[in-house]
Amino acid sequence: TSVFAEENLFQAHLNENQTYTVTGGEIDSSSVEIPESLNGITVSRIETAAFSENEKIRMVTIPQTIEEIGDWAFGNCTSLSFLEIENPDVRIGAAAFENTLWLDKQAAGVVYIGNNAYTYKG
Repeated sequence: TSVFAEENLFQAHLNENQTYTVTGGEIDSSSVEIPESLNGITVSRIETAAFSENEKIRMVTIPQTIEEIGDWAFGNCTSLSFLEIENPDVRIGAAAFENTLWLDKQAAGVVYIGNNAYTYKG
């Protein structure tokens, strides 16, 4: 399924629990706001590698409805410098934000996203 939200075209699939997983999209903007819902159906997950290697993305906002961000979801988005995640208990996959400016800006030590330890920077 492809659905427009804001100026971006998101691809998503419907899960067994009647929520959507965003699987990618045509991102023509430097600012990406993952929608809370598509066609009235809650978006609950971002798929593995959904937006990886997209060098246009500079800012990402992820709503409270997202329960899981897949492995490498935004990995290698080398221009990504601002990240807002509204759900402090979101599950974050391995390397979800690897090789981003956002991660580069974090202080040495344990890097937290919400209530979760995301990685360790030595």
